Amino acid sequence: MSWVGRAVERSEDLRFVTGRGRYVDDLKFPGMLHAVVVRSTHAHALLRRIDASAARALPGVAAVYTFPDVAQHALPIPVRTGPLAGTERYLQRPLAADRVRYVGEPVALVVARDRYVAEDAAELVAVDYAPLAPVVDAAAARLDKTLLFPQAGTNRACAYRVALGDVDAAFARADYVRVETFRCHRHGAVPMETRGLVCREEAGVLEVWGATKVPFWNRRTLAAMLGRPVESIALLEVDVGGSVGARGEFYPEDLLIPFAARALGRPVKWI
Repeated sequence: MSWVGRAVERSEDLRFVTGRGRYVDDLKFPGMLHAVVVRSTHAHALLRRIDASAARALPGVAAVYTFPDVAQHALPIPVRTGPLAGTERYLQRPLAADRVRYVGEPVALVVARDRYVAEDAAELVAVDYAPLAPVVDAAAARLDKTLLFPQAGTNRACAYRVALGDVDAAFARADYVRVETFRCHRHGAVPMETRGLVCREEAGVLEVWGATKVPFWNRRTLAAMLGRPVESIALLEVDVGGSVGARGEFYPEDLLIPFAARALGRPVKWI
């Protein structure tokens, strides 16, 4: 504990203040392609059809992937912490198959020679939605009038109680008991750096640059989805502009970008 409370010179910060930090977007590999995710504009809708023909025809576009293209590998993304019984019925896949359930849900991936072409191509992907009633709060969800996962038959994933000691006895002995309903505000992670990945296959090893928070769990999850040995995947860290919750777990892009890099045989960057 002799270092606690002491002013210690941080020589490791020198490269940051002199502009020599290296973040995900600083990575550049020969022949690198750039990816853009096409996202849902609806909170809840059926996916009738996705027409990517115009996007694929744009000069500089290497590929446009929709769910059928990745179906073999688009397994439900597992829950890392607290996977309670029943929640497995509500897991998200890396690309929406027949229904979207929130604004921003990935429906397609565009890969092109640069970010500009990829952005243009993404706007050419025509998605035919059949809008459904959105479910925007827990009270409405509990009514089960609109089901986000119809096959589950309910919006209630599970119910459980947590107790320590004899709770009923403690309440019975209490001089004063108060019942309250508590609500949490909506919130989102706000790191200093956006999420991003760069993937390439080198000498039989799939390199995934940019995973930072739970690399070993993400590595095992990715290996299971791709159907390849864990040892053939390397999750590599670079400098991180804050994790703040947005740089961990396993997101749809953590499958989509490695998939694209393997399918195209070239490095792929997504920022």
